[in-house]
Amino acid sequence: MAENETNPEDVEAPAPTAKLGWQQLLIIVGIILVTEAGMLFAWEALRPTPMTPEEAAAAAAAEAAAEDEEPEVNVADLEPAIYIAMPPAFLVNIQGGGSSRYLQADIQLMTRDQDVNEAIVQHRPAIRQELLLLLAEADVSNLGSREGKEALSEKARAAADAVLLEFAGVEGVEELHFTSFVIQ
Repeated sequence: MAENETNPEDVEAPAPTAKLGWQQLLIIVGIILVTEAGMLFAWEALRPTPMTPEEAAAAAAAEAAAEDEEPEVNVADLEPAIYIAMPPAFLVNIQGGGSSRYLQADIQLMTRDQDVNEAIVQHRPAIRQELLLLLAEADVSNLGSREGKEALSEKARAAADAVLLEFAGVEGVEELHFTSFVIQ
């Protein structure tokens, strides 16, 4: 071998330097600044804002109202419905149109309480009388719409419940259903 030739294994590799260039330094500083800005934005976005006294009072009122509301009733947790027919069909003269009009209706009361069921059966004549008087006061112009029939149904339900409260000391007529409703 010639003396001028060097063996590649004998050549020492230059030692790595720990020097950073100014471009690399700028990149690192930029990454740190962007990270800090992102953290600050997240902190501000997730931090709760303080409420004004008016907002705090409104929130407290809404929470109190939510607590006062009746919880939703799960139908599966209720007792089965009991329907009590009120035979014979109700037949009354009603007001409207200047001529004689008639209303014929079959009614069933609904409860879930056996005691209320027994009270309805026992006081059926008093309930029928109250319902007859209420139906006779109906105005034919109001009964042409669904809303009018529903309003009459609710008034009749309340009247039946009031009779039960007066005579038997119980309430519990949940619904009143017209199973037949004819105006002539």
